[in-house]
Amino acid sequence: MDDFGTGYSNLSCVLDLPFECVKLDQSLVAEFPDDQRADLLVRTLVSLFHNMGLQVVAEGVEAAPQAEALARYGADRIQGYYYARPMPESELIPFLKEKNHAPRGGAKEVLV
Repeated sequence: MDDFGTGYSNLSCVLDLPFECVKLDQSLVAEFPDDQRADLLVRTLVSLFHNMGLQVVAEGVEAAPQAEALARYGADRIQGYYYARPMPESELIPFLKEKNHAPRGGAKEVLV
């Protein structure tokens, strides 16, 4: 389910439809982790979805504290401008080759 937290994506959809993964909308991580309520919401959603057997992707990550907190909370994938801006294919292949050789920790990153 893409863009969880906006529009028609809600908890009842997660119960009614056979999703394998939920992508938290960037609006949920925008003030995270600095805002205590946003932090609690994101942490709770990651835990809830994992307990339901779903993977969690967080989109819209733009800063190291967001990426670090999401990794600590167990997000399965993290994507956003923190990792990379959109780029043409001619730049993407060398970029991914370089990133595949870099050491990783925490969540598996999805580069966008």
